[in-house]
Formats: sequence, structure tokens, C-alpha cells
Amino acid sequence: MRILKKWVLAFTAFTMIISLFTVTSSVQAASVNADTYIKQLIAYYRDYQENAATDIQRVLQELKAVDESKYEAWKQIMNYWSYANTDMVVNDGVAADGLPNDNSVCIVILGFALNSDGTMKSELIGRLQAGLDTANKYPNAYVVVTGGGTASGNPNVTEGGLMGEWLLDQGLSADRLIIENKAPDTVGNAKNTYDILSSNYPDVKSLIMVTSDYHVPRGSILFYSKCLLAAYESGGKPLEMISNAGYNTGSKGYETISLQASGVATVAGVSLSGVSVTLSQLTGLRFAQEGEYQAGEDLKLTVTAEYDNGFSRDVSDLVTVSNFDPSLGANQTITVSYTENGITINGLFDLSKTAGSIADNTYLRNLIAKVEAMNLSGYTKASIARLQVALASAKTVVESDVTDNDVVKEAYQNLNNAVNKLAKRVNIAKNMSVEANCNQGDAVKITDGTVSTSNYWASVNNGTNVAASDAEVIIDLGGVYHVDSVQVYPYWGGNRIYKYELFGSKDKINWQKIGENISNDYATSSGFTHDMDEQIAYVKLVGIETKVEGRDDINNLHIIEIQVYGDDAYNLAYLKPVTSSGTDTSAGSSASSSDATVVDGDRSTYWDGGVYADSPWITVDLEAMCQIDEVNIVTYWSRPDNRYYYYDIYTSLDGKNYTLAYSKKDNTDKATIYGDTFDFTATPLYARYVKIIGTYDSVNPSFHLNEIRVLGKAIGDDLIEEIETLKAMIEQAQAVDLTNRTEASITRLQGLIVQAETLMETPLGSMTLDEITTMTNELSRGISSLEYVDADYTKVDEAIRKAEALNPNDYMDFSAVEETIDAVIRDKKINEQDAVDAMAKAIENAIAKLQKKAQPSDLAALREAIAKAKALKEQDYAPSTWKVLTAVIERGEATAEKDIAALSEVNECIADIEQAIKGLKPREDYRTVTDENISVTGKMEEDVKLLVINTAKKATDLFQELCEKTMNYDEKYFVDKELLNVYDIKLIKNNVQYKAEGTMLVRIKLQKEWIGRDLSVIYIKEDGSFETVRSSIVDGTLCFSVEHFSYYGIVGSKKSVIETPVVKPNQPVQKPGESGTTGADTGVEDYGLLNSLLMLMSGTLLAVYMKKHRVKAWK
Repeated sequence: MRILKKWVLAFTAFTMIISLFTVTSSVQAASVNADTYIKQLIAYYRDYQENAATDIQRVLQELKAVDESKYEAWKQIMNYWSYANTDMVVNDGVAADGLPNDNSVCIVILGFALNSDGTMKSELIGRLQAGLDTANKYPNAYVVVTGGGTASGNPNVTEGGLMGEWLLDQGLSADRLIIENKAPDTVGNAKNTYDILSSNYPDVKSLIMVTSDYHVPRGSILFYSKCLLAAYESGGKPLEMISNAGYNTGSKGYETISLQASGVATVAGVSLSGVSVTLSQLTGLRFAQEGEYQAGEDLKLTVTAEYDNGFSRDVSDLVTVSNFDPSLGANQTITVSYTENGITINGLFDLSKTAGSIADNTYLRNLIAKVEAMNLSGYTKASIARLQVALASAKTVVESDVTDNDVVKEAYQNLNNAVNKLAKRVNIAKNMSVEANCNQGDAVKITDGTVSTSNYWASVNNGTNVAASDAEVIIDLGGVYHVDSVQVYPYWGGNRIYKYELFGSKDKINWQKIGENISNDYATSSGFTHDMDEQIAYVKLVGIETKVEGRDDINNLHIIEIQVYGDDAYNLAYLKPVTSSGTDTSAGSSASSSDATVVDGDRSTYWDGGVYADSPWITVDLEAMCQIDEVNIVTYWSRPDNRYYYYDIYTSLDGKNYTLAYSKKDNTDKATIYGDTFDFTATPLYARYVKIIGTYDSVNPSFHLNEIRVLGKAIGDDLIEEIETLKAMIEQAQAVDLTNRTEASITRLQGLIVQAETLMETPLGSMTLDEITTMTNELSRGISSLEYVDADYTKVDEAIRKAEALNPNDYMDFSAVEETIDAVIRDKKINEQDAVDAMAKAIENAIAKLQKKAQPSDLAALREAIAKAKALKEQDYAPSTWKVLTAVIERGEATAEKDIAALSEVNECIADIEQAIKGLKPREDYRTVTDENISVTGKMEEDVKLLVINTAKKATDLFQELCEKTMNYDEKYFVDKELLNVYDIKLIKNNVQYKAEGTMLVRIKLQKEWIGRDLSVIYIKEDGSFETVRSSIVDGTLCFSVEHFSYYGIVGSKKSVIETPVVKPNQPVQKPGESGTTGADTGVEDYGLLNSLLMLMSGTLLAVYMKKHRVKAWK
């Protein structure tokens, strides 16, 4: 029974649909998640082991594009899996030598199923002995025993518990023993062991696997993969599998790779059900070198293998090179050979070239042979015809010995696609409803699939024959199919002749004849075949005549079966790519279940999605953007249990963002072979992907889906791409900044935007490519033709007026101003306003650079300044400052003698002379002496040296004594301060203490530990009393002045302040005791370093000296 549903789209405007458009060329890119690639990796190693190296590398790269973190983890897992089955040595009875002998190692002993009474089997004891021997060899390692309850007759014991007791009885220290007694299998053991070790034993970094010899590879890969994946998920560090010990069981073989794969899949949380993989086929080699080969050098040839699926990889280390002579240089052709999975390619490469390639058609020949050996009787005529075309093309390529790799690869792909697209021949009439004009009760037998003389329909009515000419039956196919043949089985047995006509219809109203049997051939068990090429939804058989030899009383029809074969013509989902959450084949009835069956055109096959509580999903890629009119969902229907299903239908344009189209959740009608049909013609529905999510099964916990049929029409990719281009152009037009544009051009663009938006609201089926392209181009021209208003020349005009107000004769050179005015261009638009403003700026700059001519009065002032300077006497001043004055006098005299001089030059000379006079310093003998981090400046004789004792470093006892004395003298002063250091400062000449005249300036470089403290200086007397000394911080030094030397202490605040104040010139200094002060109460002026001294000294000679000798702080 067909259920007609109307669905109202969530979007009200087509533009909202178009905004989601993303045309995806790769089905995988749109649908595949990380788990899909992980399944493929496991399946490849399961099926092909080391022969799958190429495909494992390929799938890893595809996984990397989806999830780089999982790529890193699985790259390591696949490498270790290969190692575990190839190079890994299984140590007999005890782990290898040379392993770390500390608690970073944990020995893992795997359990073994217990006897039913709860006792350990001999194999488990053998494992324990190997573990104990290993534990004795590495006495600092932890030991883990694993295994839950496996004794059927004794649920109170566990493998792990009994193993632990055995080890303790053998003398193992209890503090080394770790028991995992929950999991019943190796996968669970791995998970629980990792959790225990990572949580409670963080020192453990590596594992030693101990189990039966045959079990070592599987146990190792399961533990390794589980620990690695768990570490990646938690952000922790993986545990390393560093060795093993195998109990020698005498077994000649190891567990199967398939069993390993099953465990790895469980660890990964994926199902391998229905996952099949095929090896990539080697198709050719590419050669490359940086330059032509030079004689005597190493051959640096890169060889890249190419495969039928477009993948390529570097195989330079795997090829064999022959016919190579290093002495011949580039004048030779070498042979490069590479073999992979039964295909060998031998290629020639000229070493004078930098690149080359060779194709091989072995893989194409193999496929051709495979196709020619196929039995095609079970496939539809249409799909066989497509295969034959591809086969003929492939054979042409092989027979012509084509060496172009691209041509060979294309032929292979076309043929392979044709094989994959072979559609099985399905009796689309099977179990479909039949309408008979008599004996309706038996009409079901005509399509029940039973071809037997004991199961037939006869044209009778209440026990009376209905003549063949009055009998007819109609079969409802459930949709329009491309029918290529109808097989009619009339009753056979005896010499029976049945004549009839066949008619077809799409609507059950308008009928056309599609076949007939008017021969006198007797009916047989082979029936009658009627070939055709029709698109129909109903088949009608109308009787003409029945004859049975010897039975004149039989004039009615007897039909055993009618079979109809063809393709699901209008079904957009038919044979399209499918992805799903997985297939559950655990039930016997679902053993042959596959997700591909939902698009095979057969309503009797089904997909078992597993438990519906897990929301199983299946997605069909329609491979093109489509306008969907109907979706027909056929759920499992063949059992007489009145079951029904609920599900959600989602659609997507890009395979990533899905929108709910319909949710079936309230209809309890029994599922039928016709399924449920949902009509979306009221408002167009556009999609490329259709996803079904199972939500309920009224009979059991699983969800079953037989067929997904999507009716509508495909929309060309070129149209979709152009729509996307127009959409982007509309967005661009709407985003254009219309500021400063002319009104006319704005109006024109806005009109085009309205036209484009109106076109975008048109249903896809009503659009043409030309309309979209034309609109896109017009909108683009509308954007580019937007005009700007004229630029603003106000500033230019103001600058010109300013220039015109000047008298050129008053200036040294006026030409630059005139040139910038002449350079003004008057046709600029507002978008070139910067250029216009630059014109104004150029005029202003030229005016600013004008130099006025000096007037006679200006020159007279210069001569007066020169005369004043010359009146001074050289012997009264320091030579360095006198030299400066002499230089500026000479420059001034040269300027004063010019016929025309710039006013600026004259004024500059006057200013320089006045400054030089101010800078003259009287002669005086001041000196500075230094000792490490301290300097002293003052009037002193030559050969005087500075001696400083840092008591905190060199006289610690003295320092402690002074600390105690000063503290005792004034405790309150030191409530929030502490003595940081005490310096004993002396001046020495000829090993005798020297007494300088007048006041001396002391500078101490700030120490690292002083930074951030309030600092002050105290003069300490021998009895511990002290006086504060005025100080300041200048240029990274602590400055203070003294008249005699003794102990001077540096006092700092106990708690660091945010920032140490630094006194700069003309900045006052805070007083001692104030918050944040430097301990000084003076400011620093002029030459800041000498400020304190200048305030305390009555004369200025020290300053003169400091200026003369340019005293600086330490750098």
C-alpha cells in the first residue's frame, strides 16, 4: 500500500538552498570518516599482509587528510603489526637480555581459560613459569597477571587471582604484583591493564609480553594498539612493547592473521563486517633525476610507482637497476625493474634525460581475462551492453600495444567501472501485487516466485471456466522500469497451447502492446520469452485462446508464473555508491546482508543496520545534484509478523551538512513490498545525498532496509557550478562599498542585484545555463562599471593660494614651489584622493623648505656675535671647549662674507656661537678613580687609587657585626628595611691612605638584588651609630657625596616595590621615609650624574671636570 506524504521544506526561499551548494567531485571526501579508513587498514592487512604495503600507505594518507592524530597512531600500529608477524623474535621461555632493570618495566603475563572446576591448566602454569623466570631476570620490574572468571563450574575464582597466588607462592614479592582479574579475553586484558598502569603506576614506560609462544604476536599487537590508542585519546604517553617471552607449547603454527585482525578491530571499536578490499594494481613507473648523470657519481634516480586508482609512491629503494656503468656517464640507457603483487615492469631510462616514464598493461590484460571468463547470464542486458563496450575498448588498447600510461589507466578504469556497475538480473515482478478479473484469490501465485505445475492461477469464476479470451491479469511493478524482457510460464503438461497478448503502461490507463504469443507451440517448463525495450510500470496479460489436445472442455487460461526483468529506470539511487554505519551479519538470516543491496533494484534483499537504538544510518550518493520529487523507502516486509519501521530521511548537498526531510514516527501500517513513498513535488527538494537513519522496529531490536528509491531528475554539474558563481557574484555585489560612487552607477547595480536574486528564486529545473551565465556576466560588469565621484581638491587649492601669497624674491630658490604647482592634475576621482592629497602635500612641503634671504640687519647681528666671542681669552678655558668655540667662529665669518646668505644659516651661526660661549669651562684638575663597581670623583693628585672592601662578600663577619650594631642603634629605622651591603671606601697613594680636598662624589653600580627596592645610604660609625646620606639614582648608579671615607651602608626596603624609580635630568627626587622614595631628597639637573655633588659643593670645579672628561655610568 502506497502512503502519500506531503512535506513542507524548512527553507522558504531557494536562495537559502543555494547557499548550501558545494559540488563535491569525490564521493569519499564527502562521506567517509576516519573509521572507514581504519576498517580498510585492518582489512588490508587481514587479507594481504605485506603484499598490502602500497594500499596501507595509500589509506594512511587518506586517513591523514581526515584526522591527523589518528593517522599518526595507526601508522605506528600498522608498522608494529607488520613487525610482529615478520621480524619479531619470540623468545623461548624468558625475555631477552639487556632490557632496563628498573621499575619502568612491567612484565605482562596473559591468562588462559581455567578448567571448569576452577583449577589452572598446564598451559597457564607454563605461561606463569616463563613470566616468573623473566621476573627473576629483571627483579625490579612490576608483574601484571590478567584474566577474569572463566571456570564454568566455579564462578568464585579468576585467572588473574589464581595466577597471582601462584607467583606469590613461588616467592615473588607482593609489592611487585599487579592483578587484573576482570576481563575474559585478550582485548579486555589490554584495556584494563593500560588503565591500571596509567592511573596507578606512572613510572612504567614499557612492557614485556609473556604468553604462549603461538599467542605472542596477537597478544603483542593487541596490547600495543590498545595502549597506543588509549594514550592518544588521553593525551598520555604510549607504553612501549620492548620484548616478549613465549611458553613453548610445541605448537607448529601461530594464530591466524584473521584472528589478529578481529582483535585489532575490537580494540579500534570498529566492525569489519562487509568490509572487502582489493589491492592496487601497478600500472607504470616514472623516473626522475636532477640533471643528466655525471660519470663516476652515485646514481640518484627517483622511481615512482603508479597504480590503477591514481595513487603513486616512491619505490626508489625497491627497484633493481641493471646495465649501468658509472664510467660511461650520461651516454647510456639503464634498465629499471620493479615487481609488485605479480606484476613486473621493466623500463629503459636514458641517463642523459632528467625524466621519463613507462606504462605496463599487464593489469589491464588480467582484468580483460577476468571479464571474458565471467558468466553474465545473471545481469541485466543494459549493464552487459555497457560492459561489452568497455571490454572492446580495453582490448583495442592492449592489442595496439599502447605505452601511454594515461590511456591504459583510462581503459582499465572504464572496464573496472563497467564490472562494478553490472546490475544483477532481477525479477521485478516477484511478489508484486496482481489484479485478475477472475479468481483473484489465486492471482498471487502468478508472481510468488514458484515455477511449478502445482502452483498456478486459472481463469475460473465460482468453479466455472472463464474463457481465455475473457481473462486478463495486471501486475503492478511499483514504479516505472526499463523492461527488457517478460517471461511467461503457462501451465505445461500434455499438449497445451496458450495464446495471449502482453501490454504495458506507465499509468494503468494508457496501454501499449509489448508482446504476444500466437504460435501453436506447446507450453513447456521453459516458458515463453518476450524481449523488448519498454519503460513501463504495469504489465497486463490478455488471453486469446487455449487449446489442450484431447480436452475440448479446457478453454481457460492457466498461468504458473510471470517474470519481468529490467532496470529501475527512473530511480536516481539505482546502483549508486552507498556508505553506512556498518552491516550486522551476526544473525543467520542476515549473513548475506550488505548495504549495497538498498540500491540493487531487488526488493527482496536487505541491509541489516544492527540495533536501532544505535541510530544505524545509510547514505546514498546520487553522484550529481538532483531535484527530488519522491523518495520510496522499502523496509523489510517478507515475514508475516505485521512489522513496521520508523526512520528519518535526511538530504544533503555536500555530504556534510544534512537537513531533515521527513521523520516517520507515527504510522503502524504493516511494511509492504511497495514501501512508503514521500512526495516532495509541492516545494522543490534539491540534494546529492540521501541518508536514512533507523529509529524503530516493531518486532525486534534491529533495523532492516530493503530498498531506497529516489525519483526526480539530475541537474548538470555545469549548471550547479554556474549557479554557485552567480551566488558568489551577488554576494560580491552586495558587499561593494558604495560610498563616494555616482548615483547613476549605484542605481544600475542595485537593479542588476534584484534581477539576479529573482533568477536565483527560480526552481532549478526551470533555469538554463545561458540565463545564469548571462546574469553573472551582467552583474560583474555592473560592479566594474561603478563610477566614483570627483576627488576633493580643496587642500590643493589652499596650498596654491598660500604659495601665491609669497614673494619669490624674498627666498633663495622658489622654483620647487612652482614645479609642484605645475604638476597638479585636475581629473582625479575620489578613489584617487590620496594622490590628490599628495599633490597638496608636495606644495606644502616645497613651501616649508623655502629659505629666506638674510637682511643686512641679520648679518650685522652675526658680526656682533663673532666680535663678542673673539674678545674672550683662550688661556682662561679648557682646551676642549675652546676648540668648539673656534670652529663656530670660523663658520660664522665665512657666512658673514657671503653676498647672499640664507636667513636660517645666519641665525644658526649666531645660535652656535652663543652656545659655544655658554659651554666654555674654566681649567681645573679633577679626577675619577674606580674599583670594580664603585667610582670616586673629586680634586686629587695623580697616582691616587681607590680601595674598596665589599664586607658582604669579603668580610662577612665584619658585615654581620655592623648589621647588629646598626640594628641595635635604631631598631625602628630597620622595621621595613634591611642592610644590603657595607662598603669600606679609602683613597690610597703610595700605599698610604690619601686625604682628598673638598667634597667627593661616590657612585655605586646598582646590584641585581637591589632592583625593585627603595634604596638609601647611611654613614656608619665604629660604635654602630649612623647618619643618612643624601643620595640619588642616576643612569643605573647610586650617587652620594662625602667629605671623608669610612663605612657606608646600602639600605633597602624588605619588600620589593613594583618599579625602581630612576631619576632623570630636571626630575625631583623623593625624600627618605616616603613611600617609593629612592632615599634621596634632591633633584638632578643638567648633568644628572653630578647633581648631588653640585648641591653639596660650594664651587663648580667638579662639574667642569666631569663635563671635560665625560664621566659616564658603567654599561
